[in-house]
Amino acid sequence: MTDDRDYGTRGAMEPTIGLVEETPILVENIASNVTVSTEIGHTENIVWNEGRRVVELEVLAEQLFCNRCNTPLHLKDIVGEMRNGLGSLLEVVCRICSGMKLVSTGKRNEKGGFDINSKVALAHVTYPHLILRH
Repeated sequence: MTDDRDYGTRGAMEPTIGLVEETPILVENIASNVTVSTEIGHTENIVWNEGRRVVELEVLAEQLFCNRCNTPLHLKDIVGEMRNGLGSLLEVVCRICSGMKLVSTGKRNEKGGFDINSKVALAHVTYPHLILRH
């Protein structure tokens, strides 16, 4: 596995030119509770903002738009989640057209597994003495 990230040589962020105004849509408690699937056939209701995940912001940001109407999606509109180790597929509803989209929290390999899980497993095997135990 190769590291395809270039963490140290990125330039400064360019300023945003203009703002896009959105028509407000009243969506009450759309994501107060979501259904989380951790394995096939097993689901539980949790609050969407509990727990930890590793999120690659660039990967997430590239996906946060509606496939139907091209409107930006919002994390507060998460209605479901499928957890896979440290990665997740988030089910997000569009405020404008009510379309649903699955959004990945990180890069995935050709079989659909999250790269972060492979990297953590490899680190555990390669450097077992560095893993902290409770």
